[in-house]
Amino acid sequence: MMMPENFRNKGMFTGARNSNCRGDVGKVKFVSTIGESHTKIEGYSYEAFVNHVRSFSPSNVIVSYISAEEHKQGKYGKEIEVLLEDQELSDRVVFAGVDNNPYESFREQYFKDRSSSAEVLVKRNVLELIDSTVYSYLENYWKNADTVNSEITDSLFRAKHKIIASMFWDMEKYTWEERHKEILGNIRNCSTQNGSVIVTDVESRYWFLDHV
Repeated sequence: MMMPENFRNKGMFTGARNSNCRGDVGKVKFVSTIGESHTKIEGYSYEAFVNHVRSFSPSNVIVSYISAEEHKQGKYGKEIEVLLEDQELSDRVVFAGVDNNPYESFREQYFKDRSSSAEVLVKRNVLELIDSTVYSYLENYWKNADTVNSEITDSLFRAKHKIIASMFWDMEKYTWEERHKEILGNIRNCSTQNGSVIVTDVESRYWFLDHV
């Protein structure tokens, strides 16, 4: 499958720093969110997540997985709602997410084109099993901010995506690697500075740590 035209010729995909970067991403803190699992992990509830962000006394809070447009439309989860309700942090929150539609469309078409392949079906079933196993383990391991934002958590997701890449490299490259490079380009344009906190979904945290 050819790379979609809208994925080509974007400087943010080269791995080079955006020339408009106004901050050093390497000096920021990365804090994970865990979706509905916040309701299952008492020590990392929605409120505990916000308290963890606040504990860094951030100069600003950059949400990596929600775009400015999604924010305007109210398309975000409970964790962001609670974050925006915090009087100390609300006016420091900015959004650096991207339009996910091109990436999702590419993924959908990728598997549609291979729907008759028994090998692809087996690989997808294996990946679904790995995904459910990883999250099942982590929901038992997670107790608080330290365990969620830990090398153990990051290592499991790093390993998961290495397996995906070994099975479906071109799909993983375009829908995971390129998407995160685009987000990183946006983050670098958000006046990142010493003291910034970047809020990321838990599965993506390792990627940012590996690329800053």
